[in-house]
Amino acid sequence: RPYYFWNCTAVPNTPGFRFIYPMTLGTDHGGTQFYSWPIHQGKDVSRGVNYQDAASIFAYGCDQDFFGSYNDDLDRGVVAFANHHQLPGKKAWTWGHGSYGTMHQMDLTDQDGPYNEVQTGPLLTQADVGRLDASEAVCWQEWWYPVRGIGGFTYANREVAVNVVRKDRQVRLRMIGTGTWEPVHARVLRAGRPVAFARGKLSPRAPTELTLDLPDAQAQALVEISAGAELLARFSVPLQLPARQPPAKRDAPQSAADLVQAGWQDYLFARLAEAEAQFRKALEKDSHAAAARAGLAYLNLDRDPAQAVSEAKAALAVDPDHGLARFALAVAELRLGQEGGALEDAWKASLDPALAVPGRALAAKVLLRQGRWEAVNGALSAPGPWQTDSTCRNRLALALVKLGRHQAAAHLAQANLREDPLDAFALSLMWLMRSSAETARLESLLRGHAQAVLDLAAEYSNLGQEAAALRVLEEFYLSIKGPTDRAAHPIPYYWAAYLADRLGRPDTAKAFARSARGLSATGVFPHRFETIAVLKAALRANPDDGHAALYLGHLVFALGRHFEGRALWQRAAELGVERAIAYRAAGMACRQLDGDARAAAYWLRKANQADPCDPIVARDLARTLFSLADQEQSSEKRQELVAQAREILRGAFAAGQGRSDFVALLARAHSRLGDYAETARLLDSVRITIWEGAREAHDLFEEAHLALGQAHLGAGRARQALAEFNRALEYPANLATGKLEGTREAHIHYWRGQALAALGQGSAAREAWRKAAEEPASGDPKKEEAQRKAREALEAVKQ
Repeated sequence: RPYYFWNCTAVPNTPGFRFIYPMTLGTDHGGTQFYSWPIHQGKDVSRGVNYQDAASIFAYGCDQDFFGSYNDDLDRGVVAFANHHQLPGKKAWTWGHGSYGTMHQMDLTDQDGPYNEVQTGPLLTQADVGRLDASEAVCWQEWWYPVRGIGGFTYANREVAVNVVRKDRQVRLRMIGTGTWEPVHARVLRAGRPVAFARGKLSPRAPTELTLDLPDAQAQALVEISAGAELLARFSVPLQLPARQPPAKRDAPQSAADLVQAGWQDYLFARLAEAEAQFRKALEKDSHAAAARAGLAYLNLDRDPAQAVSEAKAALAVDPDHGLARFALAVAELRLGQEGGALEDAWKASLDPALAVPGRALAAKVLLRQGRWEAVNGALSAPGPWQTDSTCRNRLALALVKLGRHQAAAHLAQANLREDPLDAFALSLMWLMRSSAETARLESLLRGHAQAVLDLAAEYSNLGQEAAALRVLEEFYLSIKGPTDRAAHPIPYYWAAYLADRLGRPDTAKAFARSARGLSATGVFPHRFETIAVLKAALRANPDDGHAALYLGHLVFALGRHFEGRALWQRAAELGVERAIAYRAAGMACRQLDGDARAAAYWLRKANQADPCDPIVARDLARTLFSLADQEQSSEKRQELVAQAREILRGAFAAGQGRSDFVALLARAHSRLGDYAETARLLDSVRITIWEGAREAHDLFEEAHLALGQAHLGAGRARQALAEFNRALEYPANLATGKLEGTREAHIHYWRGQALAALGQGSAAREAWRKAAEEPASGDPKKEEAQRKAREALEAVKQ
């Protein structure tokens, strides 16, 4: 499974703000651009005031455990500290001081003004995604703390932040501690011998300043800070930071092994088609590449377990000891109901040291399903790394509960809860054993939260404990009036119907299914593989249950069973259930998966007819009609399709007017039809929030006012033309888009010059043309043409 994690703090973006990175090389969001730190191309990029626009900064090859930020004007900052081998990700983000960031922050803050971000994570950049195999975990410890009154920091650890100022033969230490130590001794060492001493105290309550006099002015020194026998800090002055260089660009994958690795990267980013293509390319290079077959097995676990079995067996035919392939085979067999084969292959997978824990956990799962409690006890009580694994401990504890050995079960559950107080399964074991304290904690964790309840119920069901699963659903969700979710979720009711039926309670099952059908489908997108059986059972019990068909369509399509998902959406719509949702899903599948705009328009029109006020459906249909218009040779047909898109968007305007994508589409429709005045009126009338980096609404605003100005100028209305050209330079707050540093406006200034000249304001006209002519090159033909015309206009007035 992929993982992605970043901790984020917000800090004030004042004029005195600076990032503190102990590094020599930084990189960008994607890890593709590199720049020296802190001075890059003559600019101090550690200083916030040197950023007009938004930027992200990631440490590259930082060998220190600390970083953070400091506001010199506020004399305070924040320190982040962690083992850099475990937590290499150090990111800072600034919105800059220009209008682009100011506009965005209007939507992201309340009243406390501009902010920057200091972030930490286990990955190098935010273009990276990590991989977690079965039973794997990524763990670390980190510490964050505020500092003040020390003017910044050049070194920090868990106990102390220190700002070292070196001048001639003096070293001045300004420090603040995370605890209290008194007395504190500071000393400077050379060649292992102390050459200067000072004494003071450390506390988080107030900063401390110590001055050490050196015997000479040699640059390098080693500082130690201690309290009695406890060494609080040891660092060089200045820090010896390695001079990093940008890495060589990676070659495209060529070998079978490289292609398999590329396939896994695509898999982690959910680029499943690309992942499959890479694994198959690897097999073209080497038909015996067991790792490629194993990759294909994992790709098929959700969408086609039978195919996963075939791919895993092909891998094992080449390499019988391939642990990942063996584990995938066991999982697929269990999903197909082949418990005997699954148990055998789980045990074989556990012989691979990397799969020892998940292999035993899977074997225990099968044994629990078979009610073989002593066998589970034997499998998981034996010495080995599984004894410290939370999943294995929980499964062993469940077996012990079944054997009536509650004290031993409670001991294991409590061990898990000491490591993870939010371990719902461990809490539920204590609940099953009637522990009141853990029951209260479990209730606070689950009560009324559909997904949390479903996670626990599905786990019990997977372990063959269907009565416990139903009890979880009934006690923590179904019996509650007004769950804490925004609205009652239908999937827990379908699960309850499924479990009740299997437990021989058909009337109860029918009542739960009836409740499920009566709940809203808005925002319901089931994702658990196990829910397939639940929804299929609902359809067997009631073939006219369009809600179950809709949800099952969502689920199987997401798992890669596209044909099956589309058929289920159509079935739901034919049964009269949520036609707008079902038809939209079918249309977007045609558009995104098939690239077939005409088929997409067919289904999206049906969705729009089902609910003309739905802004998402209207948006998607309008986009599709624009695509069809762009394919048309006839200008008349193009205009007809764009006019249709405009009317569809107008019909959903009440619900869509706050969405930037919706408003931009409607504005674009007006402009494509030549109705620039309507574009301008629309963009003056709305207040939108835009996605980070989006600019289309403002670009349409600018285009509309330029076109209106040109029309006025052509009609001899120079004053009105100038007003429109001036408006084209604006960045209205209601469009939430600010001006970027380096924005090119030659095309606007050229036309301003033309209007000013027509008004007889020669000096102002020349100034406008000069702005256009002297603007740096943009690479935009329209703007470069305006620059050429501006230069010609300036030459003409000279003559």
